Amino acid sequence: MGKGSKIHWKAWNNLCTSKFFGGLGFRSLVHHNQAMIAKQAWRVLSNPNSTLAAILKAKYFKHTGFYEARLGHSPSFTWSSLLWGRDLLSQGLMWKVGNGCFIRTLEDYWVLDSQFLQLIASDPPASFG
Repeated sequence: MGKGSKIHWKAWNNLCTSKFFGGLGFRSLVHHNQAMIAKQAWRVLSNPNSTLAAILKAKYFKHTGFYEARLGHSPSFTWSSLLWGRDLLSQGLMWKVGNGCFIRTLEDYWVLDSQFLQLIASDPPASFG
């Protein structure tokens, strides 16, 4: 650089902004990394019979599913990373009803942020048939 040259510093968020919006279009390494880990979390979630899923289940979520699993006591870096990816994955997951065989009407949350809602019924519904 020549005499009198100056470096103009910009915030990383501005550099990561799309060129369309006036940024330089750099990718956020944190977001890119979380997306790649979310892909691995999807593999565990969608292939529960894989060797990796079986090992993780035996160590970290014996009594629940991967989606309900908790960080737990002294987790490995891999496990905590997978849960970080799962957090991103959960923001975009949707559940298809399909044939209805796996619907848990009393356990599943039907409304976002409805963990405080409860179904109250005086009598069980009559069966159709």
